[in-house]
Amino acid sequence: MFLFKTIMKNIIQQFFYPLPFCIWLSFTGLILFSFSKKKKIGKKILITGLLLILFLSSSSVSDRMLGVLEKKYEPDTTQLSCPIVKNNSLVKYIVVLGGGQTINAALPITSQINIVTLVRLIEGIRLYKKISDCKLVLSSGKISGAIPDGDLMTNLAKELGIKNRDIILESESRDTKDQAKFIKAIVKKNPFILVTSASHMPRSIAMFHKVGLNPIPAPTEHRVNISKSLFPALLFPTTSSLLNVERALYEYLGIFWAKLRRQI
Repeated sequence: MFLFKTIMKNIIQQFFYPLPFCIWLSFTGLILFSFSKKKKIGKKILITGLLLILFLSSSSVSDRMLGVLEKKYEPDTTQLSCPIVKNNSLVKYIVVLGGGQTINAALPITSQINIVTLVRLIEGIRLYKKISDCKLVLSSGKISGAIPDGDLMTNLAKELGIKNRDIILESESRDTKDQAKFIKAIVKKNPFILVTSASHMPRSIAMFHKVGLNPIPAPTEHRVNISKSLFPALLFPTTSSLLNVERALYEYLGIFWAKLRRQI
């Protein structure tokens, strides 16, 4: 049942993403313009779809959409000088949330873990090495029959020098809501750092607060770098901008869905 719900949710989400939405909109306009009497309406729909994809593929637009999420929690750019260092002696756990994988035994482990998970794990290990006497909690379950992200994260962490006794694996969760619940059972009332993507941090923090936890946010995997200067490149469409819009919409839809289900 969970797998079916996940598949349906992913299918529905696709219709809200910029590329498929704009393509279907333009295609609909083209069909009306070419094969019906509603040529004016078809022409307007076609032009709207093309202009919309041009608009959303501009970094000046996508950076602002994603930047709202990424800037909510400040990153640790001072090597733990603040604010985490103030709780250095109190922090007992560093929790890293997984973000996906591509299982292929022919590839090195760094290629099997997707870039989102890889960046989160590296940041978690960096913080782990700055704080003494803490545990690294790697949290990510599996959707179907695949190997849980957490298993790959654990193997990579060991290869990068983290001792097995300092790793706690949480591999039962299926989504962020589950992660908050299962991690609560691990960390209990102890202070801990939460590592996840900057855009995912607002939703994660809200869900952790919902179960009574107060993590110290350590956002990573930032995608937005808004410059005060207006470079010509900001005016031209790029595929990376479309991906940023997709990431932003994914999180906004996730927040909306979580509020609807009273998960935050």
